Amino acid sequence: NCQQSFQVPATTLIAGMVIDPFWIQKRIGSGILGDIFLAKHLPTDQKVALKALSPVFTEHLPAVEAFIAEANRTLKLDHPNIAKVHELGVLEDCYYLSVEFVEGESLEERLKRGPMREADALKLVLTLARALRHAWERHGLLHGDLKPGNIMIAPDGTAKLLNLGLHQVFMLGADKADITCDAHYLAPERAMQQPISLASDIYALGGMIYQMITGTTPYEGADREELVARHYHDPVPDPRAVDATISDGSARLVASM
Repeated sequence: NCQQSFQVPATTLIAGMVIDPFWIQKRIGSGILGDIFLAKHLPTDQKVALKALSPVFTEHLPAVEAFIAEANRTLKLDHPNIAKVHELGVLEDCYYLSVEFVEGESLEERLKRGPMREADALKLVLTLARALRHAWERHGLLHGDLKPGNIMIAPDGTAKLLNLGLHQVFMLGADKADITCDAHYLAPERAMQQPISLASDIYALGGMIYQMITGTTPYEGADREELVARHYHDPVPDPRAVDATISDGSARLVASM
């Protein structure tokens, strides 16, 4: 039937595919914007992470335009504690970023073993805060999904901030996808669908400090709705209620963020 309609499938990245100059080796995870692949940059033999924009977003022109604009801004980022974005690529209707591949473990994986020493946690938070300040003051970039899973700790102890600067793409396409930011670190204004700001990232960083020094997130809930409500209505919990050895200074820091 020549009049029968059909949909051409969206182009996707798969293991084994070669997209000059990359050889895709395997899928290693997924983020709020799509799948993440380990690939080899053939001219240099270096490992990179390819982050593909999900078809959910590529079918939405404003999200694609935002992805290209934000990607071009992240290409200018140059900071030792921010994973380097190498290039923006496109294969037919599949958009992707080539990003520095960071060996090691995520902060999320590290925290599964329990809380960190307070001094180590504060040192890490200072490092992350400086990286966020660099992105904001030099390039006007915010994170928007700051959480332990977006922090990598390299074998030499260097912290790397991942997935910075693409929040606008997520916000434009989130209504078309069954994806959400992690509510454990969601600022109250984000829960109310208000625009992201630097304060949103600071709030998320405060929640991460709490978790790093206590081993638990600031709030828990039976479901996402309850958890979001607690961020909005409940007072900031005192980490000393979990561990009395935590310093007053750290408790004040958490409360101030």
